[in-house]
Amino acid sequence: MTFGNQTKEVFVPVFNPANPTVEELRGMYIEDNGCVSINAGKFHRKVENSGIKIRTIKGLGYENDCVQLGEATQNVPNMWFTNKSPKAEYDFYTFNGGNATVHVYALPLFPIDSKHDTRYGIMIDDGMVQWMTTSAKEYSSQWRLNVFRNSTISTINVNVDKPGKHTLKLICADPGMIIQKVVIDFGGMKRSYLGPNVTYIK
Repeated sequence: MTFGNQTKEVFVPVFNPANPTVEELRGMYIEDNGCVSINAGKFHRKVENSGIKIRTIKGLGYENDCVQLGEATQNVPNMWFTNKSPKAEYDFYTFNGGNATVHVYALPLFPIDSKHDTRYGIMIDDGMVQWMTTSAKEYSSQWRLNVFRNSTISTINVNVDKPGKHTLKLICADPGMIIQKVVIDFGGMKRSYLGPNVTYIK
């Protein structure tokens, strides 16, 4: 780059791997600038049973799409058999492996009665399920924060064993939970109100 009689060198980082190709990544969520951002309402697959259905709610949430894990009035499924549990699945591709932080943006819901809670599960591939909740004591500072931003943001640490294709699973525990967005952060996530833009390859 030239300025008058002076020439300056400007170094710009470029990440353009030969593999995988764009065609191979099409239709998946990918890691971009150190994080994978998933629109929860746009899942790749769902697992249902005769009672609990997984559905997309249009026009709701940060991305105008949310996923609802069953109806709130239904009975709580057996949480021990997660391979058979109703769930939404999302395929994603990472260029990194190792420790990551998962941020889940859910609607700040309360349980409908004493027989229910507000739990749901997160699983990467066939790893360990981690159970999360949107529960917050009414009128507490956490409850107010959740209401102001219209979201309960829960955070867990996971291990992504290697770069490549993986699957994130949102598992129904207490039916009726509504998830807006999921971000898998390998260290590149910047602080923002809505979280990073969805990293989906069309």
